[in-house]
Amino acid sequence: MKRSLIFCLTTVFAVSLLPAEKKLTGYSEMMTRLKELDASSSRVSLAMIGRSVQGRDIPALFFANGKFAAARDKKPLVLVFCQQHGDEASGKEAALLLAADLLGRSKKILEALDLILVPTVNPDGSELKQRRNANGRDLNRNHVLLSEPETQALHRLFQQWLPEIVLDVHEYGAVSRWWVDQGVIKNADEMLGCLSNLNIDAGIRAFSQDAFYQAMRETVLKDGYVLFPYTVGAPVENERLRFSTNDIDDGRQGLGIYDTLSFILEGKGYGDMANMLERRSAAQLSALTAFLRTAAAQSDGILAMVRTARARLLENVAPGERAFLRMDYFPDPDRPSIAFPVFDLVKWQAEVREWKPFAPLVKIKKSVALPQAYIIPAGETALLDLLRRHQLQMRRLTAPAAVQVEQYRVLHAAARMEEERWLPEFDLEKTAKTVELSAGDVLVFLPQRARLLIPLLLEPESSWGILTDTGGSPSQFSAFAREGGTYPILRLMERADLPLEEVK
Repeated sequence: MKRSLIFCLTTVFAVSLLPAEKKLTGYSEMMTRLKELDASSSRVSLAMIGRSVQGRDIPALFFANGKFAAARDKKPLVLVFCQQHGDEASGKEAALLLAADLLGRSKKILEALDLILVPTVNPDGSELKQRRNANGRDLNRNHVLLSEPETQALHRLFQQWLPEIVLDVHEYGAVSRWWVDQGVIKNADEMLGCLSNLNIDAGIRAFSQDAFYQAMRETVLKDGYVLFPYTVGAPVENERLRFSTNDIDDGRQGLGIYDTLSFILEGKGYGDMANMLERRSAAQLSALTAFLRTAAAQSDGILAMVRTARARLLENVAPGERAFLRMDYFPDPDRPSIAFPVFDLVKWQAEVREWKPFAPLVKIKKSVALPQAYIIPAGETALLDLLRRHQLQMRRLTAPAAVQVEQYRVLHAAARMEEERWLPEFDLEKTAKTVELSAGDVLVFLPQRARLLIPLLLEPESSWGILTDTGGSPSQFSAFAREGGTYPILRLMERADLPLEEVK
């Protein structure tokens, strides 16, 4: 009772000190400003990449010195998108400030890179002042299903241009009951989440976590702000602190799985969308500018690194090559705690304090040998539609064929806990057999740019696939894994001479 009272009083007091200094930019005003920018300079052009549930255009600004993407072999392309969560306003406000800066004091950045800037992915949520879109979906948990027009638009944009560098801009809640129980609130102005899913190229992951983060941190510090690795969880009994998710269902890992140098940025939030908006937007602008300057300073190396990794995605599946289907964070005996910036509510001062338990190590819990291709029955139209939304390359059988495959039978179904959420758990029996495929059945071969994504979507034991709970919605494919049944997606382990045509 006492702790709850402290939390309530602290929250009320803290919020009362945070005036609404800056008016939120509404949709109409934003569109007017974007059109004015478009008309003001040849270095920027405005385009609509899609429409929201309620019919609002989703705008994007394309920045370049000269023709956009004309120097793709010399300059990396950067994609920055903001406000997947409609009640996280500072990213959009900072994007508008950044857009003006790129035509003025920060224009030298465009000598080293081209940029696509999406100020708001969720214009309906922004206008409604809510986290989710107008369908009630969390867009940052919709990068597997791609059921929403907003995430579909973002992925179409990504697939069209294949940027080497991506940044997804959010806000985190600085005040939470678990931290207030310890007498503190989180106090990092900005937190940067790097790549952590172990399927992504190891060199790109290491570069994101070390060289890129450190260079960006120093730049932000010069502006008077604190940048820290994106850390989640709480320092209470039976809880843990860890870095943010390995899940490919968010914007960072969901685009990083294409061997993209991809990040998530979390600015400090204060509850109400307008509280301290001017400072929040300034901190986000500092981080966004530092991000682009870091990318520009290392553009040649980044371009070569990403292009090399992506070329390997097109190679044939090697013997013994595996996909990592499950992973989680684990303690490191050499690093039991983390030094995290907080604001002490008793001393009323900022400080850095050691917290534990801390789990910084990502370890593999389940892997599987890769097949040459996955085979999907022609009648599974909902699944085929999902794969089309991901723009996977698919081939269709033009005549019946007998092939040797692996097939799963589901012996038992239960649940397990991973990254503090419940996921389905299956006891599977794998059988090698010859099956007669029908004309119209679809094969998805792995050598393509979505090579790392395909097994994570289609394997039944994947933590991030079609059978998992995505964004609070039960899987529409749960019938694929009923106890005693056979999983309908087959695994082709050896290449075969089959009559195939491209699926358009």
